[in-house]
Amino acid sequence: PYRISTYVCFCFNDTATTEIYTLSLHDALPIYRVYACHGEENLTGSEMGTVICIDATGAGDVTETHEVWRHDGVEVGYASPALHQGRLYVTDNSANLHCYSTEDGALLWKHNLGNVGRGSTPVLADGKIYVTEYQSFLILRPSDVGCETLDVKQFPGAEGPVELWGAPAVAGGRIYFTTMEETYALGFEHWTGRSDALPPAVATEEPAAPDAE
Repeated sequence: PYRISTYVCFCFNDTATTEIYTLSLHDALPIYRVYACHGEENLTGSEMGTVICIDATGAGDVTETHEVWRHDGVEVGYASPALHQGRLYVTDNSANLHCYSTEDGALLWKHNLGNVGRGSTPVLADGKIYVTEYQSFLILRPSDVGCETLDVKQFPGAEGPVELWGAPAVAGGRIYFTTMEETYALGFEHWTGRSDALPPAVATEEPAAPDAE
């Protein structure tokens, strides 16, 4: 975990309070921004949904003063945005994946994933995007000018494709995701992951019997 003060960034061990390093930030103060989206009515206008960037350094009601950029008419009611290397990735309710520049909000490209974007929060790893559409799991390769679909997988059920409502997770060289019926892990058959083996369990003493001396 990290703690950021006005001028110094501290890094601590995640299992203790031991300080690992300290980074001075006095030469360039950090810029705080919040990226948010929704699929309902806006406070103004008639369009549904928005993607918005907010300057988070203010105090009090900053509705009229701290908006950096926004795009109304983008309905994002089921998925969270993903931020990676100056790009914001957002999946709308119609399963269109939008890529915005975080600096000025410019739309760089839009890529269709299918029909319905439910739970379609994109996950980025190894130069790819892993994302679900409600009936498909997709692997994409993004760039600054477009997006290429590398693979699409559906999971047949008794009454058609099984639905997927959750975001994938990436860990140890494998990709994990769930359908409404099963959990899947994708990866090389003999891949062992990059993590070290788990430490041995700590031995614990059995409690003494109540009548023991």
